[in-house]
Amino acid sequence: IGKVLVEGKTVTCGLNPIVFPRNVFAPPSLEYGADECLDCHSGARGPTEGDFNAWRSEKTNYLYKHGTYSTQPLPDLALLYPETMPRSDREHFLEMLLGELAALTGNRVTVSRQICYRLGSSPRSGSGVLAEARQIAESSETMLPVIVLGRQLGSHVYGELKNTLASMPTQCVTEWGVGRMLRDGKGSSRVRNLALGVLTAAGIQPWVLADSLAHDFYA
Repeated sequence: IGKVLVEGKTVTCGLNPIVFPRNVFAPPSLEYGADECLDCHSGARGPTEGDFNAWRSEKTNYLYKHGTYSTQPLPDLALLYPETMPRSDREHFLEMLLGELAALTGNRVTVSRQICYRLGSSPRSGSGVLAEARQIAESSETMLPVIVLGRQLGSHVYGELKNTLASMPTQCVTEWGVGRMLRDGKGSSRVRNLALGVLTAAGIQPWVLADSLAHDFYA
């Protein structure tokens, strides 16, 4: 290894790694609705990996038990879906998503519009869904579009949709992902993650740090 200079000083690099005992950092306390907090319980020597895993697994359970930290209502949803999506799949998907959102917020969520977009002769271009997105962006309605990205759409369509609807909260899900949710059934992790995505897109905080951080750097 050659010489390494840092601010004009020579630094010697060794080949032997520095080894320390395995350590688990204590995660911060999280605050949910009704001032409920989730703490990582640990022994006198600090948290173990099991303590951390227990804290991690309880994060979502606390959300369903005590509700979100933020209490503002969700805006109405607008569902955009491809013309190839069967009606039964669409209705089942909405039933599961709205059920999860109601369980998380304690409030009934409304779907104000359901918009079927055409794929056209060049499905990859996404011209149909982008045209519908532009109409929504130009309207004065308050809504949160949930967009099902058809299997035939090109990968660039997602970015163009986000740019077109940059002035409002949005949440996208692939048609393949919807299919997995329908197969997994109610309460699946995919449905829960999508519901959390809708909440955070709308600016609702599921939880916050219960205590202020007292360090300069976190990884």
